[in-house]
Amino acid sequence: CFSGDEAHATQAYRIRRADGGWAWVEDRTRIEWDGQGAVMRATGILLDITDRRMAERARQEREALVRRFFELPFIGMAISSAADKRWLEVNGRLCEILGYEREELLARTWAEMTHPDDVAANVSLFDELLAGRRDGYQMEKRFIRRDGAVVHTEMVVRAVYDTQGHLEHLFTTIQDVTERQRNLALVEERSQQLRQAEERLREANQALEQRVVERTEQLRKANQELEAFTYSVSHDLKAPLRGIDGYSQLLQEEYAPRLDEEGRLFVARIRRSVEQMGCLIEDLLDYSRMERRQMTCQDAEVRPLVEQALEACAGDIERLGTRVDNRVGAMRLSVDREGLAVALRNLVGNAVKFSRDSTPPRVEIGAEEADGCRRIWVRDNGIGFDMKYCDRIFGIFQRLHRVEDYAGTG
Repeated sequence: CFSGDEAHATQAYRIRRADGGWAWVEDRTRIEWDGQGAVMRATGILLDITDRRMAERARQEREALVRRFFELPFIGMAISSAADKRWLEVNGRLCEILGYEREELLARTWAEMTHPDDVAANVSLFDELLAGRRDGYQMEKRFIRRDGAVVHTEMVVRAVYDTQGHLEHLFTTIQDVTERQRNLALVEERSQQLRQAEERLREANQALEQRVVERTEQLRKANQELEAFTYSVSHDLKAPLRGIDGYSQLLQEEYAPRLDEEGRLFVARIRRSVEQMGCLIEDLLDYSRMERRQMTCQDAEVRPLVEQALEACAGDIERLGTRVDNRVGAMRLSVDREGLAVALRNLVGNAVKFSRDSTPPRVEIGAEEADGCRRIWVRDNGIGFDMKYCDRIFGIFQRLHRVEDYAGTG
């Protein structure tokens, strides 16, 4: 600057030190002129301002770092006034969260944009901070976006003080947790549905357990009735049947000469009916015993059981001239031995019975293992049956043929 007959100049520059380093200096120079305008004198001083320049540079770097941090895109940030709740500075992420331009947010207070139901709680915490009872606070808070939508946030507020300890402004971070809240609500909804489903399942299990108890009791009573019926069949029915059998045999043997042809025919029919009734009673008793017995699984060879079934039918096989091809090899199963033996006797007996009219009658028995399963089969060249009757023929005591044609009880 110039003043009268003096001039002052101040400038800052670097000079090289004796040790080779650089130092910042402030050069303050004064120039004096005489009355004719000639330079009379020049004086100046050099001040070492290296520390000051380094401090200034550090401050600028800190401010740049703070600015970069402030503009991070993953969280909303704001600096707000402690006096009137206005935002003094906001970052881009906060503008995205709330749907406003930066200038629009700076013209508003945070209270104006807070959900009405959250204003009281927020103001209460803010007042405690102003009163010095806390240095900050955090809360879950809802804002109203520019488009009217509600956005859920997690907000953290910290007080910033000046060098004298006076509250200068508030620094706030705001995290959008709307999607998380939505997911939590969805999880809660699914959890509630799961709890309801578990409750329904528990009730269903209780009802099922009760039904099992009731059905078990019904089964116990049915078994008792079956035992009583079996006793009745064994004693009450077989006794009179033996009497009918004895008297009809006496008629057939002792009084046949006194009977005409029709009378002898009637006696023969009575004898056949008694025999059929006896077989039916025995089969019924066998079935009752099978129903009551407990299944016991144990390892058993199949071929000996097949041979036992063939031995039981040996008389009919020899009488009918049936050709039997037993192809069962070594096969060991974990089965109810007695149950399998009964099944094999019935299958072999039926095969022999229903193939008697073939020329020659043939029965083939085999066993094989395939696809992890074991199969035992009995095949014959007998009369067979139409598959439309399969539901009926495999029912207990059901028949497709007359007793006169093929013996048995079904």
